[in-house]
Amino acid sequence: MTDKIRVLIADDVEETRETIARLLSFEEDIQVVGMAADGQEAVTMTRRLLPDCVLMDINMPGLDGLTATQLISVEAPQTVIIMMSVQGEQEYLRKAMLAGARDYLVKPFVGDELVNAIKRAYTLEQRRSSPAGQPKAKGRMLTIFSAKGGVGKSTLSVNLAVSLARKGRRTVLVDLDLQFGDGAVMLDINPARTISDLAAEVREFSLENILPYLEEHKSGLFLLAAPLRPEEGERVPSEAVGQILTALREGFEYVIVDTAQGFTEAALKSMDLGTELLVVSTLDLPTIKNTRLSMDIIDSLGYEWDGVRVVFNRCSPDSDLTPQMVAEKLPFPVAAWLPTDERAALRAANRGEPLVLGGKGKLAQGIGQLTELIDRGEARENAGPRPVLSGLKRLLNPVGG
Repeated sequence: MTDKIRVLIADDVEETRETIARLLSFEEDIQVVGMAADGQEAVTMTRRLLPDCVLMDINMPGLDGLTATQLISVEAPQTVIIMMSVQGEQEYLRKAMLAGARDYLVKPFVGDELVNAIKRAYTLEQRRSSPAGQPKAKGRMLTIFSAKGGVGKSTLSVNLAVSLARKGRRTVLVDLDLQFGDGAVMLDINPARTISDLAAEVREFSLENILPYLEEHKSGLFLLAAPLRPEEGERVPSEAVGQILTALREGFEYVIVDTAQGFTEAALKSMDLGTELLVVSTLDLPTIKNTRLSMDIIDSLGYEWDGVRVVFNRCSPDSDLTPQMVAEKLPFPVAAWLPTDERAALRAANRGEPLVLGGKGKLAQGIGQLTELIDRGEARENAGPRPVLSGLKRLLNPVGG
């Protein structure tokens, strides 16, 4: 077992929590990542910490252990729950199993009994979720890219991420516009910490170390916010970006990466590691030209076309260029033509309320359909790292050039 089993302890008695934590501290392959004093706190901490296992006391004030177990089993089915109680009657065991617990320990228990229960439940869950003994699949990572600004890329990124979260997909939005990212503003979030704080304060970019730097939106979406000031983006090297994104794929079904315009180093690192690429354009000749140039570069860097989707945003019936005219001239397929709704988009941005939360306008409906298209697709695992960054440098600086 190479990874540590991450455990959350939920018990209303502080002494019990401390005793259990002390027992587990002697195990090299088990790590206590948090302690909760009641059921509601256990549910909240599970959402944020993504533990592998929750040790849940059955009788707690407020939200009891059985109800908390039911909620966690729905929201985080990959987390195994072991119920703890002083009651050893069969009826309590039955209720615990019906609520979603994988095991039941009667207090007081010895250290070996506790450790064996944790390892047994964790191993069974790994086997259940990974057929034929294969390792658990990593989440999908979509890099949202545009050749130039002003095409609605961030609006699409935010609304796509919120749509996925509302479908019950565990989703994190990473704002990789390191100078002028607007993800937090568009979600009406005032971030306590940003990606620049994470890069400056953390040495090992494990999932556990990254989670405290995420903000949670009311939709269930998590956000890793861009730096608050442009100069703080200098504190985020591309190596850190790569490690952060890799770790997030371990804990989320979807990692949505909103990049700055053009081929920045952060964007290229995301392309290197991602499973899919979404290229955003609009129906005007300058943007179409730049999109074609970008697609040529992307093609020359070895991207597989089944992992690249092009989306045309702000499509208006009043435009001189129609989708049919443009599609006939493009050497690549278009995944979606999103209608223009600038008034609704501007109102949503000013209010910090994503369009898809209302869901009535044509643009919101178009993004909803795009979400379904993406979510129906199978996750693409990279055959191996694509050297996009080094490849682009070779293109721009050929030998002898």
